[in-house]
Amino acid sequence: MPLTAPHTPLAVNAQWKGKSGLNLYADFVMETDAVVGQILDAIDRNLAADQTLVIFTSDNGTAPYVGALDLAKQGHYCSGPLRGYKSDVWEGGHRVPLIVRWPGHVAPKTVCDKLVHQADLMATCAAVTGAELPDSAGEDSFSLLPLLKGSDAPVRQHAVSQASSGLSGVRQGAWKLIFGPGSGGWGKGADEHPAQLYNLRRDVAETNNLFADRPDKVSELTALMARLVNDGRSTPGTAQKNAQPVNWQRFMQE
Repeated sequence: MPLTAPHTPLAVNAQWKGKSGLNLYADFVMETDAVVGQILDAIDRNLAADQTLVIFTSDNGTAPYVGALDLAKQGHYCSGPLRGYKSDVWEGGHRVPLIVRWPGHVAPKTVCDKLVHQADLMATCAAVTGAELPDSAGEDSFSLLPLLKGSDAPVRQHAVSQASSGLSGVRQGAWKLIFGPGSGGWGKGADEHPAQLYNLRRDVAETNNLFADRPDKVSELTALMARLVNDGRSTPGTAQKNAQPVNWQRFMQE
């Protein structure tokens, strides 16, 4: 169910205006939460909860133009400890909630800290329904079914993210390399280095650029990105042709 909320325009219904005590966007988030609750209640009333996998997530972080700075002044940080917002290659642009309800399969109130990607939902749904994806489909999709069942083993080792400008980043384990300076989106922030390297386990806010300190890790992640682009996929299988040329290092050349 692709909700348009809480996207702009902030079309908050009258009964929710002012409910948050913060701003109109926060009101809209509260209304969205209530709508999701209505959906879950409808599933329960129809005795379909045990047969329904519910996945709640968002396609990007909060947009800065919905009053994010005003909310921060009131002590509410839309991106939490993360740097950046929607459109940025930083974590605030892409790290979003993913909440799952699947009675009898997913243990309630459990938390998974493994790396996942929304592209994984395709292979996950295929696994849940017993469908078999052809080798040329879901080239970057890993099934999350083992994690949903409680496995502690990672299903993917790496993930690629991209800002609205095309500035790319690659994540492997705790390390993330961004192939250029700045956010690549609306976020502000200059950097003296041609690229950015962060250890997200120690520095989730991406404040300490280790590009100059860890040339070994820069080389390793650069080689990983080159392989993923050249193979046209990140899952095992036959190499696929990219639909368009991928110049992922162009921001480092400028």
